Amino acid sequence: MDVEYVRNVIATQHGVNDLAAKVFEKAQRSWNRSPKLLTRTFRDFRAVQYEGSETGAFTIDLPRHRRVMEAIAYAIYFATRGRKHYGDWRIFTPSFKYAPAMLQGKPDPWESLRNLLASGVLQPLAMPEPQVFSCSEVAVNQGHLIYRFEFYGAVVVNAWTLFSTHVAF
Repeated sequence: MDVEYVRNVIATQHGVNDLAAKVFEKAQRSWNRSPKLLTRTFRDFRAVQYEGSETGAFTIDLPRHRRVMEAIAYAIYFATRGRKHYGDWRIFTPSFKYAPAMLQGKPDPWESLRNLLASGVLQPLAMPEPQVFSCSEVAVNQGHLIYRFEFYGAVVVNAWTLFSTHVAF
């Protein structure tokens, strides 16, 4: 359920590429099968102006989003390093706008974090469908790292480790 929800939310985001349109068709089918999912997803939908065009804004269930992105981070770590990561991941999605900034013109308290995460030197990782999903990493220090996921050329998600605990059992 979380993966379906996150897939649907990502497919609706501003600026996604043409491949997301096919995913949006799947999202529409899932909303047709479950009107409750549609209602919960867009419960507070409202029209907004963004970058000179009219689009929509709605609240995203961040705990659901975080669970899916953490699972992706663990999978990427295992796929690239051949071992499990036993630490935690922190998730931040700079593509999701801060509601008071978007709707009321208030300052975005996350802007400095967005800029910091965007400033790192990224090492792209090979992905089978980079127009659907791409991933880069930034090695920080003492084994910590940051992943930058990009979905459909537009939705950026960062995942980073809190501590280095590469303990094998």
